[in-house]
Amino acid sequence: MKLIDVVNAYNSINGLSENNNIGAHLAYIMTKFVITTQPDFEFYIKELRKLFEKYGKKDDETDEIVILSENTDEFKKSVQDLQNVEVDDPKIYFSLSELSNELKLSMKQIYPLINFIKEDESNQ
Repeated sequence: MKLIDVVNAYNSINGLSENNNIGAHLAYIMTKFVITTQPDFEFYIKELRKLFEKYGKKDDETDEIVILSENTDEFKKSVQDLQNVEVDDPKIYFSLSELSNELKLSMKQIYPLINFIKEDESNQ
């Protein structure tokens, strides 16, 4: 499984963490997912910071790191390589019926979760 798939799912689920309308069972599975994938997420953030430091320069006015134009292609390739790093499947899945019964999700919210959703037998 690609690191970016885990990171995007982590972000999507973590973004729902303040939602008080999630049933206990689904909230439990979501929490397990976040806990299980947090090391992958932290690894991604740490490595991404290194890439910004390697290929960028701190803007004195805004205090932000800006990628130097001569490094743009190398930076993009390095980010893509990082995103494509293979990581272990967390083996935590959500049932489509449970998600649809307990949450209202937009396509934008569900897209990062697509690899972690198991369709119910009757929906296949």
